[in-house]
Amino acid sequence: LAPRDALEGMMATQMAAVHNAAMDCLRRAQSKGQDGQVRDRSFRQATRLAALFARQSETLDRRRGRGPQTLNVGQVTVEAGGQAVVGSVNTTGPARLKRPRFAPADAG
Repeated sequence: LAPRDALEGMMATQMAAVHNAAMDCLRRAQSKGQDGQVRDRSFRQATRLAALFARQSETLDRRRGRGPQTLNVGQVTVEAGGQAVVGSVNTTGPARLKRPRFAPADAG
């Protein structure tokens, strides 16, 4: 996690504790001779702890500036014949442009 300051150090300590607790729940759930209800409870708790760890990771990423970024455009001028998109545009990654497919030139 490589904490950069005291706050990130505390977050890293909490994340390590949550991870260890989740692994302990999984270990208990898989131990031999475990009652079905106890096993289910341990798996549910491990699932909750894993989700908490994921939220903590997202919080750390946002604090480090690696979270989702938003760009707001205030005013746009579209000239005659131009096109614009009005509304929200959501992307999950870089846009992939399709390559134009060219027909082979006639040899004639």
